[in-house]
Amino acid sequence: ESSRLHQRATCTRMSAPPCAEANSAKATLLVSIEPPFRLRMASASWLHAFELVEEDLHTSSLHSIVGEGSCRDTAMLLWSAISEGRHTAVRMVVYAFGGGALLADIET
Repeated sequence: ESSRLHQRATCTRMSAPPCAEANSAKATLLVSIEPPFRLRMASASWLHAFELVEEDLHTSSLHSIVGEGSCRDTAMLLWSAISEGRHTAVRMVVYAFGGGALLADIET
């Protein structure tokens, strides 16, 4: 599993899916709800920020995104939705390898 994605994160819950205009300014990530919770799709801005190519997604999981520095409420929301097979979407501030902040929408 890739350890290249570990980062600090702060977050807020999304009340509705983001509009197309907002998505153009931030990263988007889609995560599988089936174990081992692989990353299924990422926007070009996500891949660029973490120096990844699409093939890297198949070896990375949600565990590499949600860690010690993540908002506990958001982590609980994600894991609860996954365990119940529900769709959820959260918005997190993640920090790219270069140190810059990136607004990311993460959906299951």
